[in-house]
Amino acid sequence: MLELWFDGLFRGTQVARKAGLMCFGWLILRENQQIAKGYGIAARGMNAISNIAEYLGLIDGLEALVDISVNDEPVRVIGDSKVVINQMQGLSRINARQVASLHHRACCLAQLLHMVDWKWYRVNITKPLINLLVTHCVSSVQTLWRSDKPGRQF
Repeated sequence: MLELWFDGLFRGTQVARKAGLMCFGWLILRENQQIAKGYGIAARGMNAISNIAEYLGLIDGLEALVDISVNDEPVRVIGDSKVVINQMQGLSRINARQVASLHHRACCLAQLLHMVDWKWYRVNITKPLINLLVTHCVSSVQTLWRSDKPGRQF
């Protein structure tokens, strides 16, 4: 069985409300052996929330599963966002309109796979696996934003 572990992280700015950086990461495991990983960064000037970061990690991981042609191999998806896991199972409504298109994209990708189940785990269980990826994203952004000029600290 394949496992897709995903996570997202939102860091807002002090300048604009609901603006900031969203970092995400994912791991694909087969029999507890890592076979693929990925991470990314997205910036938004508005409508940035942590659930969007979580969905970005989920979608990127699902796209990777489709890309590596897992065919009919069973897939379990694991994340620390109870909201996203419940929405993907149809147990919770989508209240934020900015999340609706991401949810739709994730559902379309999931239909291409042999989904076994969706699991929610507390942050302290998922973080050790994803932490390195998300930390790498944050440190990359901090490096890009560093400057000797005052007011440009991240």
